Amino acid sequence: MWYLNPKNILLVVLAVAVLSLGITFAFQKAHIANLKTEKAMIEADYNIQSATIAGLQNNLRDIQKLQGRLQVINDNTARIRAIVIRPGGTNEDYIKDANLISDYFNNGMLDKAGGNSIGSKILSFTGKTDTDASK
Repeated sequence: MWYLNPKNILLVVLAVAVLSLGITFAFQKAHIANLKTEKAMIEADYNIQSATIAGLQNNLRDIQKLQGRLQVINDNTARIRAIVIRPGGTNEDYIKDANLISDYFNNGMLDKAGGNSIGSKILSFTGKTDTDASK
């Protein structure tokens, strides 16, 4: 019988070993390819999340700027309210107040609230009224 020959037994063992190593190599190669694909997907996800974080940080800075501008508008609105609601006063005082309010709104609340003018006095009297009695 040919399979009892020690030389043939060694050839069969060698063939099985080579076949086992080949199968193991093929599985390892496929596993490495899967890991590379997974790594690429994780890197793409990381890049997307990094871009999202950068966008959110920009949004936060914009929100903080807007919050400052809105605070200035709220402060100025409170000043206007205090002027308009004050008790007493003459007709000329009310005309001055109306001019201040219309100047404030006509010249843009947000423009005056932006930039370095935070905390500046916006409601300064600019001149005579349009409804002067001498006309």
